[in-house]
Amino acid sequence: QAPVVAAIDFSQVELLDFSCADEIVAKLLLRVGHDPAWPGYLTFLGLQDAHLDPIEVVLARHALALVSWHDGEAELFGAVEADERRHWEAVRDHGPAPAAVVAGLLAVDEAGAAAMLDRLCARRLLMRGGEEFAVPGPPPVRKDAA
Repeated sequence: QAPVVAAIDFSQVELLDFSCADEIVAKLLLRVGHDPAWPGYLTFLGLQDAHLDPIEVVLARHALALVSWHDGEAELFGAVEADERRHWEAVRDHGPAPAAVVAGLLAVDEAGAAAMLDRLCARRLLMRGGEEFAVPGPPPVRKDAA
């Protein structure tokens, strides 16, 4: 069974203040991250520059991070360590990929890469399918929605 990837689309949102970012973005991420019964991932679409300041403040305050998609490209925002970002970007740029491939790309040991990738999965910033890791993608566009 494929994992559930839900997306929140901000493309029509013109104004997002700190309170709304806290109520919408942080609370959803906190709920998803702390509910092991929910097997899915939450991604964001249509984030604009005007949204990023309040969202990044809220993410930092709660030590959260999120995956955002724009024009088919994934970006990582929020509280992530440099090593987490390097591993996430390796998967984004070369994935889906097993830990051994990521380790080779980053010139690190495979066990360390696997541990970091598992950590990113626990934060729901990556998803795992068998031995491979991938960035949670935006949900497919339904043909009848066009």
